[in-house]
Amino acid sequence: MLKSAKAMASVKVEWGKLKKRKVWDDSVVMEWADKARNARNSGQKIHLGRAFGICVEKHPELPEDHPDRKYKYRVVFQGNQVVDESWEAAVFRDLGSSPASQQAGKFADVYGAFKGHSCEQGDASQAYVQAELTGLETWIALPPEAWPDEWWNDDGSPRFVRPVVRLIRALYGHPDAGTCWEQKCDKVMKEKGFAAVECWPSCYFHHELKVFMVVYVDDFKNSGPTGNLAKAWALIKDDLEIEIPDKPGLYLGCMNEKWTTTNASGNSVNVVTYNMKPFMESCVTRYLDLCEERDGVRPQLRKAMTPYLHSDHRKSPSCAPHTDGEAVKCPWCKTSFDLANPLPGLPPPSGVRGDSHPSCGENSSTPEGVGGKQKRVRSKDGSSGGGGLAAKNENGKVNRPMNKLAASVLMKLLYGARMAKQE
Repeated sequence: MLKSAKAMASVKVEWGKLKKRKVWDDSVVMEWADKARNARNSGQKIHLGRAFGICVEKHPELPEDHPDRKYKYRVVFQGNQVVDESWEAAVFRDLGSSPASQQAGKFADVYGAFKGHSCEQGDASQAYVQAELTGLETWIALPPEAWPDEWWNDDGSPRFVRPVVRLIRALYGHPDAGTCWEQKCDKVMKEKGFAAVECWPSCYFHHELKVFMVVYVDDFKNSGPTGNLAKAWALIKDDLEIEIPDKPGLYLGCMNEKWTTTNASGNSVNVVTYNMKPFMESCVTRYLDLCEERDGVRPQLRKAMTPYLHSDHRKSPSCAPHTDGEAVKCPWCKTSFDLANPLPGLPPPSGVRGDSHPSCGENSSTPEGVGGKQKRVRSKDGSSGGGGLAAKNENGKVNRPMNKLAASVLMKLLYGARMAKQE
């Protein structure tokens, strides 16, 4: 972070935004120990915690020049090390939050694909700190990079050991921050005429505008009649700070791509495609990086076929017009499909040849070599690496070099698979 000018720029921007929004009140500053002692003497219950910054690169799976790939610095509350005035572990209300489900986001896409309808999405600017922090009075210690000039002596030495200030807004990381934001958002939506959808949290429908809005933490997805979307955004923009809405794009790690095609009847229809390719490629890159970091050697992965759902399109109702002459059988997965139009209503994938499967992309004329053995490589220390394959060591015990790292890859894969699952 310190070596990147872009990263350091994001650090300065974030602290400036929080100070401007008055997330804490630095008009009164005290030493941590003094504030705790005063609270004990007066019988006041308070919480004492720390704030620190985290810098990450968002969407590293995207190309370098992609606008969504950028450094993000986030100041957070260290919620796992909070104490009360007696230095005991703090107890929170544990209210929890209920963000919208993935199914709700897909339903908004469907509703936005209706004739005369559209779908837009917008991000709430610094969502959590738009809400005031409720509950016990909370004081936080700020890191030196956030100190104002008056907290330093003329010679550059600090005037405080551990200064604390009153936390006013729901800073990220606080156990109740998500609840505070959700309660504020819910209150605003209902006051502006949006009705909560029963049994679907954080989903609202405006009966007059016929607009359906989904709220996933700071991501807003708005769908309905095209002419009413701007009216719906205008209703809430005075109370919720939302960036300029745009057409659907990257949503919860998935690229939403809307386009128009012609169905078998010659009618124009809207289609929404969920593209998880960049995300899944980032999972593979993550695996290779971990292997290289551990073994000093970047493994060479063998080629593998893309899984294909076993459904015969010749027997599918949507492909009823197809005949045996129009359908081709894939030698890889033994599934029949229309060579010119593998999925009804969709254009053929780019680069599809007459001898290749449109989904797995393999050449049907050269099926040999499938199922080949994984090549092992040796790391710098002579141990068996090559992608974390298990091998026996000199004591005869099985050595699984990736057992402590596998979860970080597995959880990404499971999320990607869940997002890619058609519901």
